[in-house]
Amino acid sequence: MWRGGWNRKGVERLDKIEHLSAVEPRPVTGKLTRLPGFSWRAILTGIVLIAANCYWMVHVCALGTVNQLRAEAISPFFNAIFTLFALTALSALLRRAHPRLGLTVQELITVYIMVCIGTSLCSGDMLQGKVIAMTYPFWAATPENGWADLFHPYIPRWLSVRDPEALRSFYAGNSTLYTPEHLRAWAVPVLSWTLLIFVLLFMMLCISSIVRRHWNERERLTYPILQLPLAIAHGRPSFFKNRLMWAGFGLAAIIEIINGLAYLTPIVPRTPFNRHHWITPSTFQTRPWSALWYLDYNLIPAIIGLGFLIRTDLLFSAWFFFLMSQAERVVGEALGLGMSDPMGQHYVFSRSYGAYIGLAIMQLWLMRAYLKQVCRKAFGKESDLRDAGDGEAIPYRWAVYGLIGGSLFLTVFGIAGGMTVPVIVFFFVMYFAMFLITTRVRAEVGLIGTGLGAPSPGHVISSAVGSSAVGSPNLMMSSLLPGFSSGHRGNPMPIELEGIRMAEVSGMRRWGMAGAILIAAAVGTLVSFWVLIHTYYDVGASVATTYGYASNYRYTFASVASLMRPPGVSPAPSQWANVAVGTVVVLILALLRVRFIGWPLHPIGYAIAPVLNQVWMAVLVVWMIKSVILRYSGRRGYHQALPFFLGLMLGDYTVGMIWTLLGLGLGIPTYNFINL
Repeated sequence: MWRGGWNRKGVERLDKIEHLSAVEPRPVTGKLTRLPGFSWRAILTGIVLIAANCYWMVHVCALGTVNQLRAEAISPFFNAIFTLFALTALSALLRRAHPRLGLTVQELITVYIMVCIGTSLCSGDMLQGKVIAMTYPFWAATPENGWADLFHPYIPRWLSVRDPEALRSFYAGNSTLYTPEHLRAWAVPVLSWTLLIFVLLFMMLCISSIVRRHWNERERLTYPILQLPLAIAHGRPSFFKNRLMWAGFGLAAIIEIINGLAYLTPIVPRTPFNRHHWITPSTFQTRPWSALWYLDYNLIPAIIGLGFLIRTDLLFSAWFFFLMSQAERVVGEALGLGMSDPMGQHYVFSRSYGAYIGLAIMQLWLMRAYLKQVCRKAFGKESDLRDAGDGEAIPYRWAVYGLIGGSLFLTVFGIAGGMTVPVIVFFFVMYFAMFLITTRVRAEVGLIGTGLGAPSPGHVISSAVGSSAVGSPNLMMSSLLPGFSSGHRGNPMPIELEGIRMAEVSGMRRWGMAGAILIAAAVGTLVSFWVLIHTYYDVGASVATTYGYASNYRYTFASVASLMRPPGVSPAPSQWANVAVGTVVVLILALLRVRFIGWPLHPIGYAIAPVLNQVWMAVLVVWMIKSVILRYSGRRGYHQALPFFLGLMLGDYTVGMIWTLLGLGLGIPTYNFINL
């Protein structure tokens, strides 16, 4: 519903200029055996590269070796693109020696998706923080903060590590994981969390299998975020021999080489194409300007290249609503609403949270007839749906049964952890609603990352009924559960659906990709736990809690303590009023797009605007560039310019990744080309 315009009868008008894909789907003909499916060569390669990327992420991202770089800050993941690019080049060289030595297109995209899943699981939003959450309430407990009495009774032993010797060695370092005592302390918690994470990713895959046909075949979503990886994997001469692509690649490479040298040697001046703070919350000390949030002007080549793939109406809406949110802060402060204090800064973020809820409600409403047919198909009743030519990733029946079984598992898991059933239902309904809509947004319009400035689940529930009514066991477990619900930067569900889409357009069986995704989920979780714990016993987890993104858990548990201590937090109707306003606004924007052809404001732009403070300038610049090209050159000009912007992304990713590898090899901080 959200892409293109609509006429007054509700008939969709496809935009022929921007409705483009790098590779169009191949028609499936002939016997099913002609379609490539599961390749053990690709699976083994993917497992090896998951381990290599996890090692890289832990040392470069978790330990802050490269200036606190965050791999999941931008989508698609730059380390996965670099891995695919290097593997494609290597395969081309091997095929010159023997045609069967190099990986096929289907094997390349299988490896790419597996690396993306591994990156998601080892991200700062996920397992980098999880190993800290499993230990920090016990390590940091002191008589002064009273955490032992406040937290310990409500943290299940099978989800935490509390052995004093294991914790001392873990945080101090200069030790090893491989002692009987340490292995015994970690075995049960790691296996428990691994099981939960695998079930969650399996349920996400079930949802992706259910919505695939409606989004891919009926609505024909364009997946702009897949244009670069598909162009690399298919390795067509039209891409790799395109001079404009290499011009963009060279320009981005030169910019990042100069910036990297400038970081190491102050004699070399930096280019304007990096991160600059323009306005921060401390820039203005007087009201109402003190309410302004961060305003950076970042002209990062990868952001500009990715922005060119996104629809112009969304680009316009994103920077327009971002600047409007800044103006809203100033006006609210002038009216005495306290927009400059810490709680007031989350005022606009609550609107964004409500906007995501509105997008989820709208999407479920539009799919109601289709979902009804899915249920009829699953339970053996007459349905309009028929099996796809090469089979679904997971058949409808097993997908629905998988969701039912997964829901029962989550309920039992939550009850065993001390949660009550109403809180379990609320938590995971909101959990999967956010997953669904972030997946939809990336499939439809692409995003410069999938950040969401949402409050923690414990604060969401507490603001509704008060922390005392929620109860300490619920608050404690809500803070321990997997973290990709807080920022959605490392959300694995969009990756799963994108993997299925890449399989479709590359002539691969969907169930083969589904199998690779599930293997990557299991292996990626275990390997991430292993690399993280092994590394922290070596260098000390105190490094991560001081410099890495896992340091956020120090503030997370302090915040939970404030909720659990009397009098706690009272219900906050104003926060929920903001959430309701965000929901209503996004529904109104969607209605206006239905009623008025060419309505310029996109509801998704309203939802994502508050978290664009670091990239809004790049969004504004690429919107102007793309608008001029479409205005004066139309479809032909867009096609001709597209390789240049894909080259910007590829060049920025490649040189940026090389800087991180150089820093890892030399053991020194190097230039962080993203720095978001």
